Amino acid sequence: MAYPVYRVDQVRSLDEQTIAAGTSASSLMTEAGRAAYQCLRRYWPKVTAVCVLCGPGNNGGDGYVLARLAAEGGLSCTVVVLAPQKATEGAAVDARKAALTAGVVEQALPEGLDSQADTEQTVFVDAMFGAGFRGQLHEQFAIAADWLSKRRSRVLALDIPSGLNADTGVASSNTVQAAVTITFIGYKLGLLTGAGPEYCGQLEYAALTVPDAIRGAVQAPVQSLGFPDVMQLRPRRTPSFHKGRAGKVLIIGGAPGMGGATIMAAEAASRVGAGTVNLFTSPEHVTSALVRCPTVMVSGVEHPVLSEQFADSEGAALLESMHKASGALVLGPGLGQGAWGQSWVYWLKAASTRPLVLDADALNIIASLPNPEQYFHSVNAAGLVITPHPGEAARLLHVSVAEIQNDRYEAVKQLVKLSGALVILKGAGTLVGWLDAGGRLRVEVCLAGNPGMASGGMGDVLSGVLGGLLAQGLSYVDAGRLGCCLHSEAADRLTQTEGQVGLLATDLPPMIRYLLHVKES
Repeated sequence: MAYPVYRVDQVRSLDEQTIAAGTSASSLMTEAGRAAYQCLRRYWPKVTAVCVLCGPGNNGGDGYVLARLAAEGGLSCTVVVLAPQKATEGAAVDARKAALTAGVVEQALPEGLDSQADTEQTVFVDAMFGAGFRGQLHEQFAIAADWLSKRRSRVLALDIPSGLNADTGVASSNTVQAAVTITFIGYKLGLLTGAGPEYCGQLEYAALTVPDAIRGAVQAPVQSLGFPDVMQLRPRRTPSFHKGRAGKVLIIGGAPGMGGATIMAAEAASRVGAGTVNLFTSPEHVTSALVRCPTVMVSGVEHPVLSEQFADSEGAALLESMHKASGALVLGPGLGQGAWGQSWVYWLKAASTRPLVLDADALNIIASLPNPEQYFHSVNAAGLVITPHPGEAARLLHVSVAEIQNDRYEAVKQLVKLSGALVILKGAGTLVGWLDAGGRLRVEVCLAGNPGMASGGMGDVLSGVLGGLLAQGLSYVDAGRLGCCLHSEAADRLTQTEGQVGLLATDLPPMIRYLLHVKES
């Protein structure tokens, strides 16, 4: 279920407060090392040899504890020393002494790596740097990290893979690639978003003995978000239910030559349960939309009215048609950035009082305006959701994509401030951010999703899902949280049996429909 996700300084505070409350540093280190050793045996039950690469700090101390337990368990165990312990006393020094007493062999670089028997029964442990690491790995640490990454399938990282920024998920050029990472005391955001999931492999967690009172006093800035956490938000139906109660959604997009995106969004909105799905698109896409989705009511719109005053008869008629067709609006899939798409963006600012999802080129058009913030705050929508990928987020904030990815949490914070919307910042470790009723920033990191989703149309399906949920009466916050999880969880379920390569956006809607009916455990 949902759990807190901390900044590194908060985890350090939890550690320090626990020690101040009477738990010794050696006790916590022993607990961490034992949890890591048990994790190693669970993932590699046939291991006969362990090689631990230890750095100079407490992470190295955790590695020495694991090494001692491995030796006591009858395994051949070597510690490769990357740098001598700086301290002359303390928990890490005591852990090293105990490991050597247990028969652990120490070696230095490069002999320590060259002498390792590199077999399938050998597991390598990254205990070079902990969560406080920043910057780049240098010299022997970079050499060791590259050496470990070549053996990724048999690498266990302690707390973080060395070289990864545990706050932001930014990876240095030589970051260790692990098969399994076990993190201690609290989950760190950088393990769950950005490059973190790529380098962590399977993520395990050991809470250690942190008193509840201490843990409860530290407010984590982020919460995890998984499908089990939002199952109760799924729309329900009674025996007397009818399509009018399931709501209407209007999807606008599909400029000339760009029809596929809106068709996928319309199908997704239908599959998620919207009672009526309407599509306003370029006339050339009407036939293909009806062939693909005959249940969708499609209208071809040649030239959206450019006037925001709706003074002429054509504009008034289109506005009336739009209001009749929508309980929720989705604008952006296949919209294009030409005059056709710009017209809709300018128009809906004043015309829409419905819940509104803005995606894709709708966001790009808004980003090109002199004052995007003014546009967002002039929208009359009863609940606004925006779904930028890093490129669109960068355009909205007038920064580079690298700056977005270097601190995705800060990017979400700024996007919420800019738009006042619920923001879904897509990518590995999708972040969902919004302001609660008290005006406080809330951020959640989606635990589902996989690289198979790196194919065209995935965002269009998400937009359709969100629109369909909004049409059924969910609040924009509930729709955003549930829609994000349904979308990512569907991709995960599909790739479990069919693999990631070749996953198509059109594969998701049937699975999303299935997930809406999975029984809660």
